[in-house]
Amino acid sequence: MKQKKKQQSLTIYIAIILTSFLIMALSALVQAIVGVIVGLFFFVVSIAGIISVQKQRHSEIAKPPKKTKASQDITLSRPHKNSSIPITNIPSTTANQSVRIDKVPTPYKIEKFHVTGTSHYQQNIESLGDENYDFELSKKELIEQGFEGEKIFLYEFSPSKVELVEEPDNPYDPNAIKVVIDNVLVGYIKKGSCSHIKKLLHSGKIKKIDADIYGGKYKLLYSDYDYEKDKEIYYVEKDKSDYHVTIEISIEE
Repeated sequence: MKQKKKQQSLTIYIAIILTSFLIMALSALVQAIVGVIVGLFFFVVSIAGIISVQKQRHSEIAKPPKKTKASQDITLSRPHKNSSIPITNIPSTTANQSVRIDKVPTPYKIEKFHVTGTSHYQQNIESLGDENYDFELSKKELIEQGFEGEKIFLYEFSPSKVELVEEPDNPYDPNAIKVVIDNVLVGYIKKGSCSHIKKLLHSGKIKKIDADIYGGKYKLLYSDYDYEKDKEIYYVEKDKSDYHVTIEISIEE
């Protein structure tokens, strides 16, 4: 009887132990399943976030940037050379600006004339010039500042007043018209153009006269490739040319 009871107790203990192991195994399995589900949830959320960011980047790249005050197209009006018409209210340009330059619509007709006889008035013309400080630059400075292939003249000219004066007492041509810039005689209108210009002067249709003066002493930076030294060699040429003058007459049509 006692032995039977002992066997029953042993069976109960074994059942309890097996049940405990089974519970522990089920608990571990449940924890593992929960862990896998949680891991999958965070994995799916992460993938969805990455896809969303990538779509946003692509949409920003494909969409053209909005124009702001700093990046809008600016249309500038370029006045004629030496014109007294100012350019106003033009904002400073930035790297994002695209600038389009259009010709100025003007009611004036422009006629150009080359001034003759300037070889007799070289000193007069030179007296109108202002010293060009770039002329004093060394060869190294000219290279650094990108002046290669550009003539740098000793004097710069910015004429402000141009007058066409009839000269009826001229012993060579009573139709002669002299060109006076800033109260200095620089030459004459060509003989073949005097009658035409005289008519313009008397018509009252001339609205503005501009002048362009060029020439004189200059220096020119140029380069030549030295194959023996395998490098570019720079030279500075110094020379001079006669001064020349052209005028532009703005005529009301």
